[in-house]
Formats: sequence, structure tokens, C-alpha cells
Amino acid sequence: MVYLSQFLDARNVRLADPHRNEKRIISGERRKHVIRKVMDEIKDWRLSPFENEGRTRHGLRVALCMNGHSWSRSDREADLLLRAVFHYMGAERPTWAQGQREYTEPFDNCNWCKGPLEEFQIDRRERFCGPACAKAALTYRTYQTHFNADSMGRAAYRILQQAKTPPRACQQCGVSYHAIRAGSDQKFCSHRCRDASMTTLPVKPCLNCETEFKPHDANSHYCSVKCRAVHRFQTARIEKQCACCDTPFVAKISTAMYCSNACKKRASKSKKRTATIIAFPQPLTAVVFDRWFPQAA
Repeated sequence: MVYLSQFLDARNVRLADPHRNEKRIISGERRKHVIRKVMDEIKDWRLSPFENEGRTRHGLRVALCMNGHSWSRSDREADLLLRAVFHYMGAERPTWAQGQREYTEPFDNCNWCKGPLEEFQIDRRERFCGPACAKAALTYRTYQTHFNADSMGRAAYRILQQAKTPPRACQQCGVSYHAIRAGSDQKFCSHRCRDASMTTLPVKPCLNCETEFKPHDANSHYCSVKCRAVHRFQTARIEKQCACCDTPFVAKISTAMYCSNACKKRASKSKKRTATIIAFPQPLTAVVFDRWFPQAA
């Protein structure tokens, strides 16, 4: 029924317009020239393209009336010219809700008295500090259609309805709160508590940087791969003595023998030199000397 009502209203407005099919006063190249001139004037405005829309429309209407056209036709032609200008510029006219004062109000202030909201009220996405401000907003504030079709009106109405319900305790944090309506099965005071109740694993601190994080499984102890590597290196210290220079060092693996690559290369060269030395038996007898000849052959 809402869509049918809107359709009928639009049709009645369209049929009631006697100038809909009238011939344009300014057309062709002259119309393009006028649109370009108006666009040049509008581009110089600083706050908004609609800053001096009324004055511009008045000036166009006066010029057309001075040329002998009726006031109604001149006003409609000025309106059509401005619509064409805004269309070519890509300017979008603000909605009714964007023109209200609460559109620029931060979410951490009451939308009526401008006082700061409590932390739990911000978590619950409440826009008023209490029933008094909510009732004042419903009583004295104007709405485009009905308060229930406006986000701020719904927020005020919700606070008034919550004030009528008995307080109950949040199942997550234990804070007392009022449910949305009587008979509601609401269990949590805010979206944050609801999301926290759905977390199967509790938040735990990282073993390295002590930053709280949400683990993926029960065996997760670090917030990142970097923290895991740093913590494992610091806790698994393997102290050894270099086999080459006898300097103490911390090994990364249990099989490490040298403190650096230089010592490792130095030890490798020393082993090669040792292998080329022939060890003569002591004492060197004639029997041993004669045994070397068949081995050499």
C-alpha cells in the first residue's frame, strides 16, 4: 500500500502540472550557452553547489519575465535550467535526513542535550542520554514523515520503550540493563557482550609481547609468527664452546660446534692439512721399512 500511495501521489502531481508539455522558452544553442554560463557562476561557490540556488533562480526568472514571459513559465524555465546545470555538474542534492542537525553529531554525544554518553550507551548504539531527552526529541523535533521512518526517531522511541521494562542482568558482563521491549528474550546488554559470548576460546596474552589476542586453537600461545620465533630462540638457549677458538657462544641447534663461519672454515682447513701428513711409526725398523715397498707398489 505504501508503494501504491507513492505512485498515486506522483501521478497526481504529474497530471496537475499544466506546464509539463509546454515548449521551452530557451532552446538550442542558446540554452547550452545559458547552462554553461550558470555552471561557471556555480563553480565559484565555496560551501556547496546549492549555496545560492535561490538567488540564481530568482535572477533567471526576472530576466525571463523582463522579456515578456509570464511569471509561472519563467519560474519553471529557471527551475529546468538549474536542474540541467546540477545534472551536468554531477551534484547530488542532500536528503532531508542529511539536512538535520543530528547528521553531524558524533555518536558519543546525546543527540538532544549534546552531553557525553556513557561507555555502555555507546556500545549499545544509543543516541540519547536518557528517557527525558528521548521524549523531548519525539515531542519537539520535526520528522519528514513519521518518527518511526527516521533513524533518530526510532532510537528515541526505543529508549522510551526500554524504560518501561524491568531491569535484568547481562549474562556476559553482569551489568544491569533494560530489554528492548517487555517479554523479549534479550540476554545481553550490547552487541559487544553478545559477540564475546559467542567466542569459544577466551582471549589470552602472548607469551612473548604479552599482547592479548584471540587464539585459533587451544595450542596457540603467540599473537604472530615473529613472536613465536623470538620467544623460542630466547627460551631454548644452547650454550656451547667453540671447537676452534674456545669462545663460548649460544647455538641455534644442538649439533653446532663453531661460533662462526670463519671458525668453521679454519677448522676444515686444519683437518685437510692433518690428513696429508704421513705418520712414521716409531721405532722405524728394517721389517717395517721392507713392508712399505709392496704397499707402495
